[in-house]
Amino acid sequence: MPTASRTPNRAPRLPWAHRLRGAIFGLDARVALVIVGSLGIGASMSIMGVIQAARAGALVSNLNMLKKQIQALQVECHNNLPDDWSGLYNTLGSCSAWRGPYTNFESAGTLRFPEYGDIGIFLAQRGAGAPPAGTGGVDQLTWAVVNNVPRVTAENVDLALDGAATPTTGDVRLVVNGANRDVYYAVAQCPNC
Repeated sequence: MPTASRTPNRAPRLPWAHRLRGAIFGLDARVALVIVGSLGIGASMSIMGVIQAARAGALVSNLNMLKKQIQALQVECHNNLPDDWSGLYNTLGSCSAWRGPYTNFESAGTLRFPEYGDIGIFLAQRGAGAPPAGTGGVDQLTWAVVNNVPRVTAENVDLALDGAATPTTGDVRLVVNGANRDVYYAVAQCPNC
């Protein structure tokens, strides 16, 4: 009796099977690329958040520095606010106690932040609203304004300095300027107004 040959149970070889391996590898590579791309998008969004927070932090730091500089000028000039804010970087004839310059934000005779341009300084009331308006009275403040700040940066500055995102109340006021915002910041009281 002839013995039957024993062969393992395996699928017969198909002539097109060798092509299947390459197709599976290509599919695996595409899936891997999709996963890596998704991770890259998530990482870039995270980095953008960090960059926006850093920009807001830099502007908060500059605004607080300007506030201290204005207050130092105010104290040394016996609470008299100058009509000309060049007293922050030039000698004031009306202030014999001037020990400036008080600021490093001066460029070509104007106050400016390197990232955002000119800084405006003016007197206005504390009352709600944006931009601050009205002069005179005991509730008058010195305001600094920085124009064309990106919206997200301006909102983060408002949150950092006021503790709440309230664009028309508090020490920070935001005014829509196209896609950007103008940031108004109360930097000093006006005691002799």
